[in-house]
Amino acid sequence: MGPQIFYKTSELFLPARSCPSCPEQIEEDLSQIQYKECCSGGWLCTPFCLAGTSYKDLMPCDLAKAAFSSLSDWTGVPKEVVDYIIFGTVVLETKTSNVAREATLGSGFSYKTPAHTVTKACISANKAMTTSLGLIASGQYDAAIAGGAELVSSVPIRHSRKMSLDLNKAKTLGRQLSLISKFRLNFLLPEFSEVAEFSTKQDEYVLHLHSLTKKAQDEGLLSVIVSCKVPGKGTVTKDNGIHPSSLEQMVKQKHAYIKSYGTITAANSFLTGASAMLIMAEEKDLAMCYKPKAYLRDIWYMSQDPKDLFIWVEKPRLDCLLWRSVTTEVDPCPWDTCLEALAANRLQKEGSQYGFTAACAAGGQDHEMIKEAYPK
Repeated sequence: MGPQIFYKTSELFLPARSCPSCPEQIEEDLSQIQYKECCSGGWLCTPFCLAGTSYKDLMPCDLAKAAFSSLSDWTGVPKEVVDYIIFGTVVLETKTSNVAREATLGSGFSYKTPAHTVTKACISANKAMTTSLGLIASGQYDAAIAGGAELVSSVPIRHSRKMSLDLNKAKTLGRQLSLISKFRLNFLLPEFSEVAEFSTKQDEYVLHLHSLTKKAQDEGLLSVIVSCKVPGKGTVTKDNGIHPSSLEQMVKQKHAYIKSYGTITAANSFLTGASAMLIMAEEKDLAMCYKPKAYLRDIWYMSQDPKDLFIWVEKPRLDCLLWRSVTTEVDPCPWDTCLEALAANRLQKEGSQYGFTAACAAGGQDHEMIKEAYPK
């Protein structure tokens, strides 16, 4: 195999060609490849709301459209400048599975702007961002929008497979009646999700993080949040899911999925919202007289045994908590775009140079990113 580069965005992807086996020749070839520096040009997110509240009558693409439209106004970058759009989502809406494309068409972008949706559990938005980095760093595009949208108020519930009686295959009335006679009332029960996670500590994490998020909200540090208009219900202006409580109250919540030993409850999960980030090649950003926010530097993806996920992956994320991050077992992907954005904001505010963020996902997956403050 040829060399595989996973780290610096200036070395994200190699050209699709055969590589020599001589290490010296490989090093020489790599030194001749020119990659574009990638910068974040702006970001925002809608308010995050509890499932079944302000956004319950919307679809994921509606939230994505709100984020797209607001991002264009927020950054001042014309929509025709955007070359590609990638969005992440965890639970696919069956009517509009390609959330990115539906939102692109519905928010005023050109129908010629390609868009696709990715899913990688709770780090789907991270995958959208890093895929955009690769497209820009390799010179295919100059500007892209990446982000994520999640709407757990309308999670598709699968119809029971027992209802598949194959009536269309029954050629005679007798055969059809025979199949119908096999019907039982329990066939009407839907197939519920059985999400099995192996941590029992998410209540502690969420309680700590909700407390910090509440503090950030009170201090006006959540500047990346933009209002979201909901048809017939007015405008949502802030999160309604920030609720510092106590461990005693949280453990009383009923399990949402597996009843006997599940750990996911309404107290530690289930928020909905959308976020978006503009990513541009530095030269394009400067040519348009815009000020980049931060360089997007190194990225990592890792996987391990799912039972070890919260033993050594969650700790870095807790330690590197910024102004706004809520770690949960069911962690809708839009939060992670906000995490990256707020890292860059904090670098600017504190005059620091480098920032590190981390996020985990179901199935034992993990993502980290390093960003560098753009010189003033």
